[in-house]
Amino acid sequence: MRIFRFYFIKICVFYLFHLITLVQNKKHLICYYNSVSQFRHGSGNFLPENIDPHLCTHLIYLYAKINDDYELDTYNKNDILDDGNGFFEKVTKLKLLNENLKILLSVDGIVFLFPFI
Repeated sequence: MRIFRFYFIKICVFYLFHLITLVQNKKHLICYYNSVSQFRHGSGNFLPENIDPHLCTHLIYLYAKINDDYELDTYNKNDILDDGNGFFEKVTKLKLLNENLKILLSVDGIVFLFPFI
């Protein structure tokens, strides 16, 4: 039941976002930044500094999770750091370069599927 509720909410949010887009009648370019890309080697390594803030209208930061205490938590230790220089902070600072950029946080991830695969 918990998984069904999760996917139902996710579908509702998707359709709500789609409806808002239709009402505004504007074109959007939605980009994703997966913080796991920090662990790739060579040209696959991608950091928040590599993001062009003028390329997208919306930027979705992947992923955060809900921990056992029902609090928002990170998957990677570099996402949020005590010195304010974590990857999520760096991504949100992109709004200083493009005030029209919308930054969203994806709270879920493939981890939810592991017990069922």
